[in-house]
Amino acid sequence: MPLARGCARLMPMAARSLRIALVSYHTSPFEPLGTGEAGGMNVVIAHHAQELAARGHEVEILTRRADTSSPEVENIAPRLRLRYLPAGEPRRYPKGELNAFVSEFSRAMRELARRDGVAPRCRWDLVHAHHWMSALAAEETVIGERLPLVFSYHSIAAPCGATLADGEPAENPARLAGEERAAQLAHRVVAVSQYEAATVAERYAACSTHTTVLLPGVDCDMFHPLAEDPPGVVGALPVDELLPEGPYLAVAARLQPLKGIDLAIEALARVAPEHRPILVISGTAAEDYSGYESALREGVARLGLHDDVRFIGACARGCLARTLRRSLAVLVPSHTETFGLIALEAAASGVPVIASEVSGLREAVVHGKTGLLVPNRDPASWAAAIESLVNDPDYAARLGAAGRRRALTLSWQRAVDGLEKVYDEVVEEFYA
Repeated sequence: MPLARGCARLMPMAARSLRIALVSYHTSPFEPLGTGEAGGMNVVIAHHAQELAARGHEVEILTRRADTSSPEVENIAPRLRLRYLPAGEPRRYPKGELNAFVSEFSRAMRELARRDGVAPRCRWDLVHAHHWMSALAAEETVIGERLPLVFSYHSIAAPCGATLADGEPAENPARLAGEERAAQLAHRVVAVSQYEAATVAERYAACSTHTTVLLPGVDCDMFHPLAEDPPGVVGALPVDELLPEGPYLAVAARLQPLKGIDLAIEALARVAPEHRPILVISGTAAEDYSGYESALREGVARLGLHDDVRFIGACARGCLARTLRRSLAVLVPSHTETFGLIALEAAASGVPVIASEVSGLREAVVHGKTGLLVPNRDPASWAAAIESLVNDPDYAARLGAAGRRRALTLSWQRAVDGLEKVYDEVVEEFYA
């Protein structure tokens, strides 16, 4: 694209701060995790935004208003604002219905882009859209105001004809076209794993030459081993009343078929009763999956696991960290993940991970070093993996310690170093 009309040539990154719009159309990055559509994407955006603002950039997060009590704008931190734009009624909708309101959000974003700009420059120097609906919501602005667009998929549509997890709704018909349009609009695609980069390059030819892989980070102060808890800390958080006193396994995810939590329950039933730890499930179901939690509870009853499975709902970040580090192991039985941030958070907590040997989880977990990857969805195979850790605490401890060492190399500061480099390259190319 040509230089934006009236936009000044920007200085090199080291000598300037950028004004950045982060678009997260369908979910606020600060929504409680494990609720609605809040998951790993929210964590990534929130940490990116906070670190960018701390480095002197002006960051504005744009999300749809989903609650009448939300203000027009929240000041999260110095140089970091969260702004709510209209898109449908201010309430929660199933995710599959939200693309109907993209045009309303798009108009509001374009109006905002023209407001309070400092001549001769536009309101923002760069837009980073997260998820395909966000890219479509930003399209009118990036074209009309001539701004560079960075795009992150975070999750990718199942290809036409693909078998979905039982209970998983059919793909939004607009999604495949929307993802392809996002690829065409983006000046750079940022992927969270080599798996994601390869998938988008294969699926969308426009991504093949301008995709950068930036692994997520992890907060190793919040997510730390149990041994690093200060004395007397047990009982200080609300979640402590919900967690078992004895050994337990943890699953932390939105309650939807894609996350495979039913497999974790089936596997637990196959663990010998004398070795069987409790399974703690943290998370709630979004509007699209309101019946999934009921199906999970019915499975627990059918398998006679009333005393062996606990649903504790969604956890705030501090409570999630406590839940992970007190566990024997964290299970990630997802059908697919672009990366699987919860596996990295478990590793930072010094806890081994048992995960599906699929997609980005192959990069989040190093098999035999930081955890175990199970190559199938046979509950007996998962039960064997669980028992291998339950029956050999020293082995589990070695995996956990190695996971912690790896996590210490994957800070959010490192992640944002890479993101700043991407922004610098995109801005230099666009405004040259």
